Amino acid sequence: MDWEAGWLGRLVGPEADGSIEGLVLGLAGVAILLVLALYVAAQVRANSTKQEPTASDLLTKFREMYHQGVLSDSEYRTIRTTLSPRIKHELTDEQKTG
Repeated sequence: MDWEAGWLGRLVGPEADGSIEGLVLGLAGVAILLVLALYVAAQVRANSTKQEPTASDLLTKFREMYHQGVLSDSEYRTIRTTLSPRIKHELTDEQKTG
């Protein structure tokens, strides 16, 4: 890498004059990038939790599909059995939170 080229070489390379100004600029850049990364991570996390339907919502949709004839009786029973523990957990959580 050619340290003489670019702003990074002037800040940290052999050409750096050792000034506090370069250090402050470098740390400010790192801080800005860190804050930006944390913001993006928080947004992604918030969106991923919003997109997941509850077990009750899923069961409602599957029930509609069953009544429309899209799902067989055995498929619907399997789905309902699979979602039952999750629904019970959601109800328990709702009772605890209020």
